[in-house]
Amino acid sequence: MKKKTLLSLLLRCGICLVLAVVCLLIRRGLSRQLPGQRVAERWAGDGETPFSQYSCFLNASDGLTLDSIYAFREKTDQKLAEAEITVPYLDTWSHVGSVTVSSERSSISAAAVAVGGSYFDFHPLNLLSGCYLQQNDLNTDLVVLDEDLAWLLYGSSDLQGMEVSIGGKPFVIAGVVAREDDAATKQYQADSPVIYLSWTAWQELGDTAITCYEAVLPEPVNGFAEQLLKDGLSIGNGLLLKNTGRYDLSGSMKLIRSFGTRGAVTSGVALPWWENAARYYEDWCALLLAVTLALLVFPALCAIAGLIFGWLRLRKLLYRGIPVLWRKAGDGLYALSGKLSGKKKKS
Repeated sequence: MKKKTLLSLLLRCGICLVLAVVCLLIRRGLSRQLPGQRVAERWAGDGETPFSQYSCFLNASDGLTLDSIYAFREKTDQKLAEAEITVPYLDTWSHVGSVTVSSERSSISAAAVAVGGSYFDFHPLNLLSGCYLQQNDLNTDLVVLDEDLAWLLYGSSDLQGMEVSIGGKPFVIAGVVAREDDAATKQYQADSPVIYLSWTAWQELGDTAITCYEAVLPEPVNGFAEQLLKDGLSIGNGLLLKNTGRYDLSGSMKLIRSFGTRGAVTSGVALPWWENAARYYEDWCALLLAVTLALLVFPALCAIAGLIFGWLRLRKLLYRGIPVLWRKAGDGLYALSGKLSGKKKKS
């Protein structure tokens, strides 16, 4: 192989490897854009028990009720006790609707996220002032505004303790949160501002459909948490998906293998913006993995060709060199034996 050809191949292999590393680094960055997809990792902490995060999405007609959530919790507690698992789990439920929010200054149409359980543990929005809604709050008339709604209603983000009204009912502002600023959430979140209110308050306003249930459950063996959800919840034509591992190499490979069928949705479930954003990054991670594998093909083929070429050359050298070495060894032995015989004659 000519020296110039060899250098050209090495240069191309180097470029491919560098680009592959860049793709992997970008992929890793995208996989960590949404803290809401890594709740199990945070919840498990340094404990020995592994956890997995799951999400259930349903349409309004098949939505869950509080009674079904509490029944699932009770059944889950029994199953965990039978398995001698004592670590706590985490869950939340929600529904996205719309309301008109009023203050002394103006009335604004806003997206309303009705939440129950530990919603802000799953969606840790940056708190600008005040506090989140907690599942043990005694006051059900507390709300959290996003910064856009806060500025539209009062021209400030420091509003803790102030009031707004929805349908003529007064609510107290518990806190103000920042809007998520990653590219995917900006693309899929409604342009309208957002208000977060308790599930109890949402029921009092006349809506009772739980269309999103999220949970972080113990996973002592693979599939344990998923079976708990399938046995304990009636999701009908809804979607049950595993958030944990969706950005891992295995998750991306699974998505690559299902290319062409991902876009076929037959359940009729309207996904909330946080799930659409998660799918956006999931698709990009799978694409970047596919590009990485494609970039590695050329260096791999060059390495295989180099090994084959090297082996053939080594074998050729051995075939040529061994007889020469053998002949030289024979000549040396012959010469040595001649010297030894000459010494014997002199003596």
